[in-house]
Amino acid sequence: MNFLAALKTVWRKTPVIRPCFWAGYRAVYKSLRWLHDFRLPNRDLTLDCLGKQLHVRNPRRSVIGRSIYLSGIWEHEVTRFISPRIRPGMTVLDVGGDIGYFTLLFSLGVGPTGRVLVFEPMPQVRKYLERNIEFNNLQNTQVCRFALADRAGTAILEAPFQLSAINLHKTVLAAEDVEVELKVYDRWSVETGVGPVDLVKIDIEGAELTALLGMADTIDSYRPAVLVEIHPERLAQFGQRPEQLVEFFVEKGYRGIPVDKSELVFDQGNITVYWEPDKAAGSDGPAAGSVARAQANPRQVHAKPN
Repeated sequence: MNFLAALKTVWRKTPVIRPCFWAGYRAVYKSLRWLHDFRLPNRDLTLDCLGKQLHVRNPRRSVIGRSIYLSGIWEHEVTRFISPRIRPGMTVLDVGGDIGYFTLLFSLGVGPTGRVLVFEPMPQVRKYLERNIEFNNLQNTQVCRFALADRAGTAILEAPFQLSAINLHKTVLAAEDVEVELKVYDRWSVETGVGPVDLVKIDIEGAELTALLGMADTIDSYRPAVLVEIHPERLAQFGQRPEQLVEFFVEKGYRGIPVDKSELVFDQGNITVYWEPDKAAGSDGPAAGSVARAQANPRQVHAKPN
């Protein structure tokens, strides 16, 4: 019996050692991660990014700061996918702007004839966003200091920099919570005269379908492309499921392309999907009336033919 076979036998016949093994594995992982992080600067930084400079949070505490410090890029696959789809003159909505990485990408792409509206309700992170907009002289960019939802009012945003998630059911602020204003995009955009929209990017920690429901008329009227990060576990806090988000787009005649995973599945963590009007809708193209079928042939999710 070779060494590997002996290990397999011991593993199978002595299950009591398994918790010890995983505890050791986690301890080693944490030690290696600590050593890795130890070489990172322990302060906020201004870094070269996208040909400009971006002020980022402490790389030891922020995954965005760490990624930009190490590579100059945040979310490599999403950046590669969306960059060629940004064109001069477009109007882009950046819903969940954070420190402004994608805001900067969009602003540079749409140019002086375009426009970027960035929505960021969290004061602690918005100061980085506003500093980056001012520092890079992004004159085509406007900051909106509220969250988007399917109802107007206020809500509690839990634990900025940790959960950073809106909780519509919570009524008492915890020590690190923040109360934020909610607006319905369709209503607000009419009041302010925004007009046509070409691209919407959404990354708001589980509130994505809630925000989309509040911009349903905009999607029907202007047919923008929508880049959305789906948070399957956090959607449940809003009484929603990722399949409902898929059906939202399918019913509107959109098709979805997974960006950072090979297929549209919701049991492997968050997934970013690019939704665009399906030109095959109304033709003999493939239908996707059910999410089950979409996942069986998942690279693209098509709208139902009329």
